[in-house]
Amino acid sequence: MYKASSFVFWTVLGLYLVTLFTVSYVGVHLTYVAVPVIVLSGLVMKFSRPRTEKPGAVANAAKAVSDGLYVFATTMEKLASDAEKATAEMRARTEAERACRAAEQREALADATRSLRQARLAKLKLSSDLQSGAITRELFDAETARIDGEIAALGKTQRLPSGS
Repeated sequence: MYKASSFVFWTVLGLYLVTLFTVSYVGVHLTYVAVPVIVLSGLVMKFSRPRTEKPGAVANAAKAVSDGLYVFATTMEKLASDAEKATAEMRARTEAERACRAAEQREALADATRSLRQARLAKLKLSSDLQSGAITRELFDAETARIDGEIAALGKTQRLPSGS
């Protein structure tokens, strides 16, 4: 549109000026036709002219904001990725610690169970010693009370099922 209106504007303007300077009498009809054509084609040419992209203050500000948002978004993505990695590492550590604590608790429970069994066996041995006459009733009662105390202490600390 710009090229066509430019061609019409410059051609009509040039012919009109040549006619004005070379002919002694220019009729009203030529002026009535040429002047509106020159004005209209000039306006069309002015408003349809392609814009040359010159970065102005608004364009520079928009580009700065766009660049800043891009940097912010990439930083946030990196932070989110780092947070996900840290969370995964913490979960792995927590699972390892839980497994270690469970193993320690199983070992402690096994030790307590062994101690409880040994105490019960010692009580049974005392009972058989009493029946065979190897120990006195007072010694038997004292040792039985001591072993019962140990069994009660083990049961409280390890939450073991009670029973002889």
